[in-house]
Formats: sequence, structure tokens, C-alpha cells
Amino acid sequence: DYPEINNVINEACSKLVLARAELVKLQTLFNDPRATKIEV
Repeated sequence: DYPEINNVINEACSKLVLARAELVKLQTLFNDPRATKIEV
């Protein structure tokens, strides 16, 4: 087990989820269909 690596991965995943939420917000604000094409 490498807990520090798991922590890094978990942190990265959290940031991806937050970034996805920001993209959805931007898409809603600007009605930009490109945002829906970005998958996490």
C-alpha cells in the first residue's frame, strides 16, 4: 500500500469533479455545447 499515492490520486479526482462542475456552470451561463463533450 502507498497511502501517499492514494492521497494524490484522490486529490486529483476531486479536482476533476470540481472542474467538471465548473464546465457545466459555464455551459449553462453561455449555452456552450462544447462543455458537454468534455468527459472526466
